[in-house]
Amino acid sequence: GAPGDGPPPQALGDGFGSGSVEAALEAAMRAAGLHDERFDFGGALVRGERPVHEGLHHHGAAAEAAGYTLAELVHLSRSTVPAQRATALRALARVWSVHSSGRLAASVRRWSRDADAAVAIRVALDDANLSAVHAALDAAVALAVSLGAP
Repeated sequence: GAPGDGPPPQALGDGFGSGSVEAALEAAMRAAGLHDERFDFGGALVRGERPVHEGLHHHGAAAEAAGYTLAELVHLSRSTVPAQRATALRALARVWSVHSSGRLAASVRRWSRDADAAVAIRVALDDANLSAVHAALDAAVALAVSLGAP
């Protein structure tokens, strides 16, 4: 075939079973070994119990666990509430910044690539809410730096 006639780029959800975005994010998290890792809004790993007033408990799959998985943060970045979108995007930016080196760096980079995190950030750049757009820009820079780190 002619140059460029290869298969199309893999879209979010392809090859992960159900084809849903959530399933793709979860599968990428498991493949990267991050399925048990939860983060606070500052990007730090959450270990042990945390008080509910810190705002790290939610109504997700593991509501009793403090913190958010990377998949939950991406899901929250698509909330109908602009402040939740901005908060989730800022938290993702901080995860990428905090974990661009160290024990979790390779796993976070792998998840970011496998889950097509850049697509979620790109979509967020079209947000009508200025705070969410600024948070998406922060996330885009942090993701690019994280993926470019050795």
